[in-house]
Amino acid sequence: LMTRRPPRSTPGRTLFPYSTLFRSVATDTVLFGIEDGVLKVLLVKRGFEAFVGTFALPGGFMNPGEDAQKCALRELKEETGLVPAFIRQFRSYTNPKRDVRGWYFSIAHIALGDISGMGKPVGGDDATDALWMPLQDIIEDDFELAFDHKAIVKDAYNELRGLLRTQPIAIYMLPYYLRMKDLLAVYQSVLIDCISESERKFLLERLLSKRKGRSMPVSYRIIFEKGNFQKKMLTMFSDINESLFQSVGRESSVNANPSILYKVDKALLSRCIDNPDSGFYFDSKPAIEEINDYKEIL
Repeated sequence: LMTRRPPRSTPGRTLFPYSTLFRSVATDTVLFGIEDGVLKVLLVKRGFEAFVGTFALPGGFMNPGEDAQKCALRELKEETGLVPAFIRQFRSYTNPKRDVRGWYFSIAHIALGDISGMGKPVGGDDATDALWMPLQDIIEDDFELAFDHKAIVKDAYNELRGLLRTQPIAIYMLPYYLRMKDLLAVYQSVLIDCISESERKFLLERLLSKRKGRSMPVSYRIIFEKGNFQKKMLTMFSDINESLFQSVGRESSVNANPSILYKVDKALLSRCIDNPDSGFYFDSKPAIEEINDYKEIL
């Protein structure tokens, strides 16, 4: 029985040990959450060089025997104390100049969670602080993030917007029992470029005025009107006699008309996440594109 011999070193070539190889591979995680209708990203403040005292994404080097996702989850837990409801690898960053300490490449992950349910982030390990920051503030030109993390955040935001149209991952940013108006707020916060709820209402009024009495297209009604949004979500899989959302009654409230609470069919949710062609599709892209274009001239 033949056995494979270890590789030989050759002149001008260094064979790095296994542990050294993994110290060249890192993960960075962009964890998104919604708070008061505002899309936020979890950041940490670095306690060590390089960029000591500067905000950055949670992340760190992979350990031997550890895959990228396990590393991302471990670093997120160590540096912030939080565990996301959803995480997925979306891109690698390999520019030799991305890290001032040397050539270290990063496997970036996008993650989602319910801010109110995950608890308060606490800086740990090599992070001196951890906090939620509005995405709109992070992408401003004068806001500094370590390394190439601002580019990673922008790429993750675009990735999230694409995923929301084909997979029901917005659910992971809400409590176990959810209200349709909160789910709608997630879609509005993510798909309509970085504006507050009051700004969205103002924008809708301007768009309606611009249309001068013409009827609102379906794609507009879905993204702006709770009733049409709810109908879209509840009838998404009616052709196969299934529903992603199951009513569990109304919330306890002093209001005259308390909201209906829903829970998610986990089996159907898993099918939608595993198979992008499952039939889930949020058809609002034409409206979103016009809204975002029109927003620029307000």
